[in-house]
Amino acid sequence: MPKATTTKEDQHLAELRDRHFPESAERRWPPSGGGPGWFKAPRVLSVLLQILTEKTVVARGNPGPAYLELLTRVREPGFILLEHPEEHSRIVGYTRTRTWSEAMRTLCELGLIEAKPAHEREFGYALVVNPFIAVRRLHKDGKITEALWDLFYEKWTKTGADVPDEDEAPKPPTRQAGTAAAKRLGSRFRTIGGKPIPTKTLQAARRGGDR
Repeated sequence: MPKATTTKEDQHLAELRDRHFPESAERRWPPSGGGPGWFKAPRVLSVLLQILTEKTVVARGNPGPAYLELLTRVREPGFILLEHPEEHSRIVGYTRTRTWSEAMRTLCELGLIEAKPAHEREFGYALVVNPFIAVRRLHKDGKITEALWDLFYEKWTKTGADVPDEDEAPKPPTRQAGTAAAKRLGSRFRTIGGKPIPTKTLQAARRGGDR
């Protein structure tokens, strides 16, 4: 991760920090100059996680933990090589991989991410989308209150972040489309302990059991 440019505000904050918390170099986070072990996140993250708990946005469940875990993995290109669903579920704290998969479908449906299958898994690659685009669409659809939209918009623009044009992102897939894709993948394999078992292997096992 490239070293961030130091501004006058950064220098002022560093002076205040050293005044009130002297000799804190070994324990402060993130470390000076960046480095591994931490990640970039949008400054509207707290508002965004609040939006994901709104029943008008997500009728059942909370995809917020899954979204936050994705942000911890994303690098500068905005692209993520996803691991096995069991690994993501374990880190997030979901007791079932199905809960993580459902959260991923919801994030796709909301337009916060785009995803592609890989290695006979429904989710193999992910692209993190500018959250402003998704939240603006939710506001236009009447799924979040004016107060919540105003809070998000105010915090977004206050940080100096660019406001994307209306046509910068494709329309997110519908729930029906996501479910259909999952069924197509599901028809090609089954799982044991969350690990994919190719259909040919299952067929061979069945033939052996019939003898």
